[in-house]
Amino acid sequence: MATITKTKAGSFKAIIRKNNRVIKTKTFRLKKDARTWSKRIEEDRDAMAAFGSPGASITFNQLADEYLDQWTGKDNITGKVKFWKARLGDTTLINIDAPMIRDILNRYGDGEALCGLQRSKTGRQRSPTLMYRNISSVKTLFN
Repeated sequence: MATITKTKAGSFKAIIRKNNRVIKTKTFRLKKDARTWSKRIEEDRDAMAAFGSPGASITFNQLADEYLDQWTGKDNITGKVKFWKARLGDTTLINIDAPMIRDILNRYGDGEALCGLQRSKTGRQRSPTLMYRNISSVKTLFN
């Protein structure tokens, strides 16, 4: 469901929601452009579901399992895949977007760093490098 609101600057903001959750937003100079954009996004989502697009019905768990079955690389990516499976699990691919990924990473980045095999807490915040590695792993999964 799309909502169009006028901003303080005089532009128009189109907000697309699903199940009372904001999925996408975009700001336009003209209200007509905001309506056109929101209709196109909703039609694309409906078309994907109607035509049985893989993104409309595949869950993140299915994608991750398929990826791990085909993985032949040298580095150990299973830990990163498990991280994303725990957070995105049964969410369908069509419902996963950049703000959702960003929110997961922000909450994870606020946590405390762990050390060693015993996973003992270090008293320090997680490093930006770890955050970038998690971003690259989810990008790899989607590619």
